[in-house]
Amino acid sequence: MQGQEALSVYELYVKGLLQWHLDFCVLAVESGWNDKALRGVCVKGLGKELKDELAACDEPENLEGLIALAIRIDHRNRERSSQPRAISVTSPSSHSMLCQPSPAPSQN
Repeated sequence: MQGQEALSVYELYVKGLLQWHLDFCVLAVESGWNDKALRGVCVKGLGKELKDELAACDEPENLEGLIALAIRIDHRNRERSSQPRAISVTSPSSHSMLCQPSPAPSQN
């Protein structure tokens, strides 16, 4: 399957998000598509819960930013689903913290 064809049918639910990210990047290079087109296809392949959470965030400037944000949200969703249920009060800013860019790694 050519990169473009594979991207158009590739869906997140087939694999875990990290493996999906690796596969998507390979297919993206093979496709020759520009960043905007790749972001559109990337979002299309994500699960609906993840899409809903991404919709509440500012749109990342590039594909790598989108993928990094999706991975952060997915990790948090997995943490939340593996924790025992408890009554909690959620601060309105808790979701917005996920939407913030990750800090750049410090270079020593």
